[in-house]
Amino acid sequence: MNKLIPIFIALFVLELFCIDASGQRQKKSQQLYIMSTEVIKADMKKQYLQARVELNSVLQETGFPHPFILWSSIDNHYHIWYPIEELNDVNRIDEAWETFAELHGTEVLDPVLECIETRISNVMFTDLKLSYEPEEVLFSEKESNFCRLTKLYLKNDSKQEVRALAGQVTELFESNGVTSSFYFGEGGIGFEVPVLLTWSFAMDMQDYLKQEAKIKELLGEVYQGINEEILHHVRKTETMDFRYVAGLSYNIY
Repeated sequence: MNKLIPIFIALFVLELFCIDASGQRQKKSQQLYIMSTEVIKADMKKQYLQARVELNSVLQETGFPHPFILWSSIDNHYHIWYPIEELNDVNRIDEAWETFAELHGTEVLDPVLECIETRISNVMFTDLKLSYEPEEVLFSEKESNFCRLTKLYLKNDSKQEVRALAGQVTELFESNGVTSSFYFGEGGIGFEVPVLLTWSFAMDMQDYLKQEAKIKELLGEVYQGINEEILHHVRKTETMDFRYVAGLSYNIY
């Protein structure tokens, strides 16, 4: 299962198929994602994970048509990232689950649903023109088990200025041969808008912090200055750390 979008998203971002959750560049300019967050009841995490193992087995057997990647963040929060081509795919995914529920709901879907306290759904897209990937990656797809996503909530009418600055970051990465990937996108339905998104992948949090320190040292004051200028257009930021949940993503390819 390819976890690098081509980000996961996403966007939660696929050359992208086999599904690539990391946001890799393609010929098209953007990749849409649905990120569906499931908040699990406090005492049902173990039951939820086991029920999802059983569910995925049946999804494979029956050829469910929509792949997804599953990540976790804070306690009892799980995030299912679906790559989509257009907003109408949201309805198609809902309809596919309704059909699946009619055939297999009682046996394999209900045990998952009874563990869920609430759900939150968002639509996001990766801007592949502003995202950056080096020719040689630092680690293999199977090692990309950590993702840090930053939400930049913008002041009104400042999106184009921040996009231009993000383009400068991309050019800086390219001209200096940075060995880490960088993805840029935007939040849509379900987000507090306007919000722009940045994210990158690593083997774990320690590896992420090591990469971040290396980039800051390599790019120096120019990189710092661009980031400070971006923050002038931002009213607040939020950071989310995602960890890949092994064995619970679903790939149809």
